[in-house]
Amino acid sequence: MPNPARRCFRSPVQRVSRSSRRGAARRLIAETLEDRRLLAVTTEPLNGDNDVVFRGDSNTDTVTFSVVDGFLEHNLAGRPGFDSSRDLDSTTPGDQALRVSQIGSLSFLDSGQNDRATFNGAEPFEFATAALNFSVGRITVSPGVNVSTTSG
Repeated sequence: MPNPARRCFRSPVQRVSRSSRRGAARRLIAETLEDRRLLAVTTEPLNGDNDVVFRGDSNTDTVTFSVVDGFLEHNLAGRPGFDSSRDLDSTTPGDQALRVSQIGSLSFLDSGQNDRATFNGAEPFEFATAALNFSVGRITVSPGVNVSTTSG
């Protein structure tokens, strides 16, 4: 005898038999989203005067500058926009490297006033006539490092 209570507890969803599901192929689809990382430190495009401008945002970052074989280097290699530690233009693909003596000015403008700039390494920072403009939370010149310029 059929149980009348079973009719009350039936699922409103229609059941699909196993035999009809076997033929249906299931496909997993993965969609790649655009990169939405915000750069914490960027540069402006290099101009004809070789003015190098780093810009910080409200996040606290540390940028370490050094001189290797006469070229200005930094610790931002591998971050979006920077092809290597010598790349001084995060807006242009490829390396935009300059010797320290070629730099017209070096600026680090930090909107949050909380970034740290460090001058480190064995070679001196001899900027010739470059102007140095740093507006950051802290500037550190490591012991034994010489930073010099004949301009402001």
